[in-house]
Amino acid sequence: MDLSKKMNELQMKPEYAARYMNYGFSGGEKKKTEILQMQILNPKLAMLDETDSGLDVDAVRVVSEGIKNFKKDDNAVLIITHHKEIISSVVPDFVHVIIDGEIVKEGDASLIKRIEALLTTISVRRVVLSALCPTEIVGHKTYGLS
Repeated sequence: MDLSKKMNELQMKPEYAARYMNYGFSGGEKKKTEILQMQILNPKLAMLDETDSGLDVDAVRVVSEGIKNFKKDDNAVLIITHHKEIISSVVPDFVHVIIDGEIVKEGDASLIKRIEALLTTISVRRVVLSALCPTEIVGHKTYGLS
């Protein structure tokens, strides 16, 4: 695997390869290095915990492309997020809604759209793939949502 090529795809400067891991990187650059590591190490399962947190629109697009380029038939990516931006680009095969540590609803990517359609006054951070969903979606307590 060509490191220079992968860095270029992630819009990373070539001199970053000579730096210590994440030393002096911005938040967005650190997220890109996480995706670079994933691509180079090529694990069977990659778990990305809020890899889109704090990224601007352009960085989300670059990180999303990196994830899509990594995902193949012989590996899997678990994306944990509270934001809809990354899952708009990297369309998930499965969606799991977790409330109080329990999976309360499962579905395909359309589940995200159903949640968004029902919630117009709650911030997205508290809704998408996080811990809050209305009764119509999860089938039990509303956590104050109507």
